[in-house]
This record gives sequence, C-alpha cells and structure tokens, in this order.
Amino acid sequence: MDVPEVHEPRELLPAASPDELLDRLIDRYAEGLLAYVRRFTDSWHDAEDVVQSALLKAHMAAQRGTPLASEKAWIFTLARNEMLNHLERRKTAQRHRGALLRESAAPADPPEASFDALHREIERLPPATKEALALKYFHGLSVDETAEVLKVSPGTIKQLVFRALQTLRTRLGPGPWEDQRP
Repeated sequence: MDVPEVHEPRELLPAASPDELLDRLIDRYAEGLLAYVRRFTDSWHDAEDVVQSALLKAHMAAQRGTPLASEKAWIFTLARNEMLNHLERRKTAQRHRGALLRESAAPADPPEASFDALHREIERLPPATKEALALKYFHGLSVDETAEVLKVSPGTIKQLVFRALQTLRTRLGPGPWEDQRP
C-alpha cells in the first residue's frame, strides 16, 4: 500500500516568489480538489471558482507559515469549507428568488452492475456518507485525514464508509468495483 506524501507548508516557503509557491500548490492539488468539489456542485465553473478560492487561501496561509499535521488534509479542508460556503450562498439565493430545490428521482430501472449505476447510487447517499466515501476512496485520503477534513473522529469515518459500502452492495449487488476475495 502506497503511503501518501505529506508536505508541510514550511517546505513550500523557500520558493523564489509567491507566484512559484502558488504554482506548487496548484501542481500538487488542483486536479484532485477540482474532482472532489465537482461531485457536490452543479457545474465545472462553480467547482473551478471554489477551488481557485481555496488555493488562494492556502497560498496566503502557507506564506504565513501556518502549522499543520497534513498538508493534503489541510488543503482539502479549505476546499470543503469554500464549497460549503458556496453551496449555502447558492441555496440562499435560490430561496430569495423563490426557486424550489430539485430532488433527484431514483432511477426507474432496477440498478445494473455497472459503473454508471454505481455513480447514480453514490449520488443518492446522504451527503456526509458520500463525502467520506469520496475523500477516502476517490481522493486517497487516509481515515485520519478524512476525519480531519470532516472534523469528526476516525471511528465515525470508518462507520460512514462501512455503511456506504453496505448500502451500495444492497442496492447494486456484487459488482466489478468490489474486491474479489475468495
């Protein structure tokens, strides 16, 4: 099992310029952050705005030498907070316009053992469960890093992920995404 590399912000500080520091943050995290945030927003444009804001905040904090245990968990926490703020602002704007929030309907056909069906079923999971699953499996954070991002205990993350997998198995049955254990 590969252990993710951890970078402290202080490692980033010796950059020749603030622009070089920002470039390093973008190179290391932009792609993963964009994929993470996109799962919870309605558009790539919104996701890009959220990630840009999170990276700029990370850049400013890194310049100040903000101490932290895990750079990856730290930057995902920044992105998560920006995303939650964005979603709340959007929700408030919709409420003020009198718009109704749409609920996604369950698929009419029974779920099939495919990645499309898996994606649909993941989207139906409760938000906290979906977020824990996404951080752990799609973005490679450890249980401890995921717990740090979501501000819950590692035991809670284990429970959320277990329930998510159990729910997916119940809805979809065994599929190509599961470990094939004898």
